[in-house]
Amino acid sequence: MAIRDFENQLEVNALSKELVYAVNQIMEAAETQVLSHQQVQLLAERLTDYYPDYFKNTTSARSGVATTSEDDPGYGAHFDISNEVNEQIKAVRALRSLVMDDSGNINEGYTARDAKELIGSSNTLLGSLMKFHDKIINQNRMRLIEQATIEAVKTLPEEQQELFFTKLQSGLDAIA
Repeated sequence: MAIRDFENQLEVNALSKELVYAVNQIMEAAETQVLSHQQVQLLAERLTDYYPDYFKNTTSARSGVATTSEDDPGYGAHFDISNEVNEQIKAVRALRSLVMDDSGNINEGYTARDAKELIGSSNTLLGSLMKFHDKIINQNRMRLIEQATIEAVKTLPEEQQELFFTKLQSGLDAIA
């Protein structure tokens, strides 16, 4: 249903002509895929922020991934920040290969603005990596130590395992 059809169905002219025109322009831009990544992201964020019930239990506009409790990584001992950073790097590289060729020229169908947004995204990612590199490495090391400790404790007699896991759980509960 087009927005004009919706407005014609209303007995009271609830939508202004300007709003109808703007929505139609956005729909046409989406159909022809001329909206930039940033424009799509901003639009998706606003819609999901201001109409959360409409977008509940659907694909997350921000991540492009279905959001269910099964998809939640839990951000616990098994969460690997290095994998997450690697996925972000892959995404930026894939975007870069779409917008620019190997020699740095803008590919056909893309604008200087698209290249600018790409460079901004790359710089943001690089800045984050530089700022948090040590923290990422240390967090990954701590996760590996935690996993190794649990695996080693599993080789102990069951009574000692229970003692360790009880103390570990009480310590973790105190942190949370």
